Amino acid sequence: MSVVHMAWLSGTGLGPVAINFVIRDSNYGPAFRLLLGCMTAVVLVSLLLPKRGHGPANKGAPAENAALAGKTRPSHKSERPLLERAGNYMREVRRSLNVSPLLFPAMFLQTFALGILSPILTLYARQELALTPRQYSLFLVAGGAVTVLLLIPVGKLVDRIGTKLFLTVGFALGAATVAAFTYTKSLYVVYGFVTAVGIAYALIIPAWNALIAAAIPKEKRGAVWGFFLTIEGLGTVIGPIVSGKLWDVYGPHVPFLTSGAVLALLCVLQLLLEQNKARALAA
Repeated sequence: MSVVHMAWLSGTGLGPVAINFVIRDSNYGPAFRLLLGCMTAVVLVSLLLPKRGHGPANKGAPAENAALAGKTRPSHKSERPLLERAGNYMREVRRSLNVSPLLFPAMFLQTFALGILSPILTLYARQELALTPRQYSLFLVAGGAVTVLLLIPVGKLVDRIGTKLFLTVGFALGAATVAAFTYTKSLYVVYGFVTAVGIAYALIIPAWNALIAAAIPKEKRGAVWGFFLTIEGLGTVIGPIVSGKLWDVYGPHVPFLTSGAVLALLCVLQLLLEQNKARALAA
């Protein structure tokens, strides 16, 4: 998971950096051509991805497999209504899970805290700090590069030590630095805070993924992952909406303070999750 997030975060961080060098004199044409080129490359690569292999269970006689497929394939006439299928899906997810109810608000808050920051970082850097495009690129690299470089070593340590230490330190460090971020105008201190946030998320991401993966039963990975990603997606969508409103009504400090408070709450929630997990193992 750390390797996957390393690739994902590298693209997420390098995109804004690269685009600043493409946009010149308010000419956005080259930037959109670059985006179209990237999407074309993604489509071509997706066509070259290997297909799912056929396991031993699929090596039976062709006639037998065809007969079995004919029996199990649902007909369009007997297809159940959408609401009924959705209800069955939710019941299947609920039967498959044996986790603390605190996990669901924690998943929402984890992406919500990041969603609060996503739309206002550029706004704050340009309006409040008056950074040039090149300075803003360094601003992004200061946090993103640290996160990417630490993901794999932290992921290996999480496999050996467990998630509790990394989540506690990561959420606490993230909460403190994000909350204090807007109370300085010194570029050197700002870059230090951004680097600290990068370290915090390098600690959080591998440990959080391990925590979530441990809660998913192997036989229901598709259904449960879909349910979990829906909850996390809600945080990603609602966070920027709340952030913009807070910025417009209360000023630039409040979104950062809110995100820091959410990270502090997550620090407490994950400790409660670890306690519940320890009790369940002891029982």
